[in-house]
Amino acid sequence: MDWPLVMKSLYVRTSLILVTIALVAGFFLNPNFVTGILIGGLLAMGNLYVMQDNIVRVFSSIGAIKKAKLSVIGKFYMRLILLGLLVYMLIKWGIQPVALVIGVSSLVFGIVSLVFLPIKKTGEAN
Repeated sequence: MDWPLVMKSLYVRTSLILVTIALVAGFFLNPNFVTGILIGGLLAMGNLYVMQDNIVRVFSSIGAIKKAKLSVIGKFYMRLILLGLLVYMLIKWGIQPVALVIGVSSLVFGIVSLVFLPIKKTGEAN
């Protein structure tokens, strides 16, 4: 499986889903709610990017597996704490928690779309 292609496709699909949700919500809801949706989606994609980078580093270097495992565990907790503080500050500043959840769910919809809509390489015949 070509992981860079899968991840690129996931980021593109998630971005399209996020923009679509935000545009539809923009017609019916207030701008503060739409901002929360966009921030939630960006947080989810940023979290995935950082997590993906850590995992790739661990499995690419065969030599220092124990050291790499400790590094990944430490980075996992640091990322989790940072994400929790960021969500807390956003809610404190008036961003709607439900909007953040809707934005984060755009990543879930992107992952589901990978299952039901397979990726075609450019120039590949059906």
